[in-house]
Amino acid sequence: MYSGGLVESAPRDALFAGPIHPHTRELLASVPSMPSTAPAQRGSTLPLRAPPNVEPLVRIEPVASPPPADSGCAFRDRCAYAVAVCTTTAPPLAEADAGHWVACHRSRELMGV
Repeated sequence: MYSGGLVESAPRDALFAGPIHPHTRELLASVPSMPSTAPAQRGSTLPLRAPPNVEPLVRIEPVASPPPADSGCAFRDRCAYAVAVCTTTAPPLAEADAGHWVACHRSRELMGV
């Protein structure tokens, strides 16, 4: 989801193996990787809760408000793949592949990237 709208929907394995929407790609790219010496890779489990001495996360306000939904794609100002149609027409949620739905004007192109 982005700005209250669904941008991509797919079965879990398909989504992680081949995200199409630029926002989904950015979200998945932001997940930190575990070093090879991490406890989870040695057979141990990670704690489910943060230690008591860790401060809770603070909500960070967005830098700018997303554009109105009726004026094109809400993600266009943050998207490296935005083109002219993105400023005027909101992309519909369409099936890009079997069971893989994406709201992006360039989803067919991005499937090959």
